[in-house]
Amino acid sequence: MKSDEKKAVLLTGSEGRRALVKRAGLPWLPMNSNFDEDGAAGKFDRAAIGSVRRAADYCAYLSAAKNVNACGYLKNAAVITADTAVFYKKLLEKPRGENGVYEMLGGLNDNPHEVITAVTIGGLKGKRLPNGLSKFGNEIINYYMNEAMGVAYVTDVFPEEGENGAFITFTAVSRVLLSGVTRELIKRTIEEENPFACSGGYTIDGLLKPYFKILSGTEENIIGLPLSEILEVLLK
Repeated sequence: MKSDEKKAVLLTGSEGRRALVKRAGLPWLPMNSNFDEDGAAGKFDRAAIGSVRRAADYCAYLSAAKNVNACGYLKNAAVITADTAVFYKKLLEKPRGENGVYEMLGGLNDNPHEVITAVTIGGLKGKRLPNGLSKFGNEIINYYMNEAMGVAYVTDVFPEEGENGAFITFTAVSRVLLSGVTRELIKRTIEEENPFACSGGYTIDGLLKPYFKILSGTEENIIGLPLSEILEVLLK
């Protein structure tokens, strides 16, 4: 999709994602979402998510649900939505309160873990979809709700063709080691940054950056927006 054919909207409140797009010089219009993410997430038994694969499916569901919702009122745009989570023994989303930040970062310190980002691109009219499942309307949400446990992550692309065009959802997984983090550093993170808005209680482009080692995957994915994969879809 050429940029002059149809505008692209990045639906996110994440400062990291917005900064990443700005640094890349992409003309995507950033907008906040009005989607009830907490309400949708409550339909999952998150405590029962005990593998990276299931965590990836959970992120894919939220990303797709946000996109279907947005395409209902953004009629003339390619809509990009994303959802990110950290997985170490269990699903780690945004921490609640200072104690939550200490608990998450203390548990992740010196322990390799996964950062999962699911991206949905909707409103892709005129796209030739890859082979795979094809559904209509809000059934994409029901697919992830009812069959998510059987979806292979990382390479799966889920196409849906509706009145506003095709929806494509994919997930990317990075493996990360955070090492040498002290309680004093966590305290500074709480005081100077906003770890409460970040899955796992951290951002890789903040105070903790020197303490990260990326074992596999990309920094963009850890920030929450795997740009190279997104651009590959949009430019086809």
